[in-house]
Amino acid sequence: NMDRIDAYLLFVRVAESGSFKRAAQKQQISAGTASKRLAALEARLGVTLFHRTTRAVTLTEDGSALFEKIRPLLAEFFELETSISKKSMQPAGRLRLSAPQDWGRLTLLPALARFSELWPQIDIQCSLNDRMVDLVGEGFDLAIRIGNLENSSMIGKNLGEMKMVVCASPDFLKKHETPNEPQDLRHLPCIIDTNKPQAFAWQFQQNHQQQTVRIKGRLQVNGAAAACMMAAEGAGVVYTPEFACQDLLASGQLQTLLPHWTTQTRAIWALYPSSRYLNRQARLLIDHLNKTLKTNPARYQGIRP
Repeated sequence: NMDRIDAYLLFVRVAESGSFKRAAQKQQISAGTASKRLAALEARLGVTLFHRTTRAVTLTEDGSALFEKIRPLLAEFFELETSISKKSMQPAGRLRLSAPQDWGRLTLLPALARFSELWPQIDIQCSLNDRMVDLVGEGFDLAIRIGNLENSSMIGKNLGEMKMVVCASPDFLKKHETPNEPQDLRHLPCIIDTNKPQAFAWQFQQNHQQQTVRIKGRLQVNGAAAACMMAAEGAGVVYTPEFACQDLLASGQLQTLLPHWTTQTRAIWALYPSSRYLNRQARLLIDHLNKTLKTNPARYQGIRP
């Protein structure tokens, strides 16, 4: 019956979050009620599912075995429930997502504004920051992240690739020799974006040959937009995502360097903890972003489909 399904769903949420309190909040019940329901489930099954301490909640061997078996069954149940629901039902509810600050401001927000027009019953809470948020622990439905996926527990939908460019201002190039090879950058003032992985290693490729240039930047900032603004003021050379400097390139305040060399590209991902509990609002946004960013790469800056 539904009480048993709710009990198993609560069990899975506690196992995923490692917290009775966070799982209870998802179920909209108190932590005490959650503890009692799981104790009843353990009594019915005749096993102990969790090791409980004041600091952590972890699965026992029996709990781990149940967790691996019950997750796909719950997935099938909720997918079946979704598939037979009325398709005409208007999506509604809260959607919480996190995205990198500069990419979010310049690329995500225009797409998000259109999404809000399409689905007026969805309440959107968008957090723009460069911190790696804990999706489950902090209650996010979705996160946009750029680069390699390090957490294998997350499920990712690829939205495209972000192109890197190397550029400087015309005034800077009047005072310094224009680089012809990546290694020439070692002798020029460079601006370091400390938010970028491997911030001091700039990567280039030509004829299947890759070069990594070790940069010693005297100027360091924590953000692509800030690094681009400093470059536009003539402070140095910047290696940055194209979306962050596209307007400055279009206006002539910056110009690209090393045109015969290919720069690094980094994948853009929509990440979520588990497809089993991905709400309809998040699914709709992923589909919207996938379509928007891949069909309008020129408008949504620096995106390669």
